[in-house]
Amino acid sequence: MRNEYSVQTQALCMAYRGKAALNQVDIAIQPGTAVGILGANGSGKTTLLKIAAGMLQGYTGRIAICGQTDTWKSKHNVCLLSSNPWHNPGWTIARTAQLFEGFYPGYNTAGALQQLPALGLSQGDVLGRLSRGKRALALFVLTLARDARVYLLDEPFSGIDIKTRHLMRELLIDMMTPQRTFLIATHELVDMETLLDEVIVFAQGRVVLQGQTDVLRAQHGKPLEQIIREVL
Repeated sequence: MRNEYSVQTQALCMAYRGKAALNQVDIAIQPGTAVGILGANGSGKTTLLKIAAGMLQGYTGRIAICGQTDTWKSKHNVCLLSSNPWHNPGWTIARTAQLFEGFYPGYNTAGALQQLPALGLSQGDVLGRLSRGKRALALFVLTLARDARVYLLDEPFSGIDIKTRHLMRELLIDMMTPQRTFLIATHELVDMETLLDEVIVFAQGRVVLQGQTDVLRAQHGKPLEQIIREVL
């Protein structure tokens, strides 16, 4: 496995109760890129992100994060935003940030809390009393306040209103640097396409399409969404 890749897999396989969730997955992702992980529900997207985050064991093949093949040891390099992020609905945003600060090395509490007023949020907001969109936005800001090299975002825009998606998209743009890599599992290609350097498309646990977005559009002479529809 090579140190120059942020995320690399070789013949990665994972099965649940005898059914393949990932099947011989080989990917190599360069640092400083934003990669869309696309595919239907159950195609393997979330499984890949959970393995990369060190949350799943029992797979075969290999995976390396920034050259480190022990995903437990590589956790300090990884930040995962789950499709169902954990939160205590009775806690304020500030208290949740304090919990994250105690749990994650290098957590930027001050940076997260400073962003809240511009997003229509405050430190004293109780998560369970916020609208779905505002709560998702708060958890998005709090989760991404980690100082990591690889950010794994599982359906960050799912079920979120257009205004909130726009705010989250702008936050992502502000975070992107040559040192940070983003893997974004999403169905919201319209919102994300201009941010993505590359896409990896899954179907039934296999990679059925992978490439740089501008190269794929040039090769096929079609919009990216149409290319993806044709391979699924």
